[in-house]
Formats: sequence, structure tokens, C-alpha cells
Amino acid sequence: MNQPREQNDRKPCEGVWKRSEMEGKLGPPLLFLGRLVGRRLERALVEEGLGFTPAQARILLALHFHGPLNQQSLALHTDVDPSTLVSTLDVMEREGMAIRDKKPGDRRAHLVSLTERGESQVPRLFQLWDTVEEDLTRNMDETERKTLLGMVQQLIGRLHAGDPPCG
Repeated sequence: MNQPREQNDRKPCEGVWKRSEMEGKLGPPLLFLGRLVGRRLERALVEEGLGFTPAQARILLALHFHGPLNQQSLALHTDVDPSTLVSTLDVMEREGMAIRDKKPGDRRAHLVSLTERGESQVPRLFQLWDTVEEDLTRNMDETERKTLLGMVQQLIGRLHAGDPPCG
């Protein structure tokens, strides 16, 4: 039996946001968009054969731009849970992409930095993000893309303002 025409004309997942008090809300579609972009990144990592996870990609970029960092700061920079960070860093060390050294003056703390192999992956990540961004903004002109970027940066700044500093 065929569905009513109204449902057949909907775009995938559009119906989720057309329900009662969710219609017109910004948060749920933004969460969904984040998940879609994350899945697109995961797929691109596999397609390009980079062999690491989105969390590892965030760690590589954070260390490239801000490293070396202690593990607590790295967890804040990357939004990776500290317990997950430890096991992710274990893998990255085994693969020769990152190294943990004792922090001078603090035997308990470690500074994490990229190895040459880790640094060599960063340009590939930049190319990968270009591809993902092209998919995301394919039907937008430059003005629309810049407007979207500015609005997203404003939202991030507003929401991130109460977080502890990353450095």
C-alpha cells in the first residue's frame, strides 16, 4: 500500500523536525547536522585510507596547532573524554603518530606532541576537510557560505564562553 503523497514528497529525515513542539526549533537539526558531518568525515577517512578515527583526526589537528599539550588540555581542545583520550593516545603512540613525555617539574603530567609521522598526516587532513566542506556547501554561493560560517562561529563562541580554558 502506498504512503500518502505528503510523506513521499518529504526529504529524508525531514519529518523528524515537523512534529509538534519540535517544529521551528534550531537545536535538534543542528545536532542532526553535526552527526551527518561526523559520519561524512568518518566515511572520507575510510575512503582516503588514512586509517584513523575522527577523534584521532581532532587530536592530530589540536596538537598541530596548539601542541605540545598536557592530556587535560588536549581533552578540552578535542572534546574527547579523558578516559577515551588515554586509550586513543595509546593507539596513536603505537602507530608512531604521537608521543607522551613527562612534563618537566610534574612527574604525574604528560605533554603530548606529534611525531614527524603525525605531522605528515596533517596536510592530508586539510585536503579531507576540503572535500567534506565541498559536500556540505555544494549548493551555496560564497556569500551564503561565509554567512553560515559566521553564524556557526557565533554560536560556538557563545556556547563555548563558559567552558574552561583549553591552554
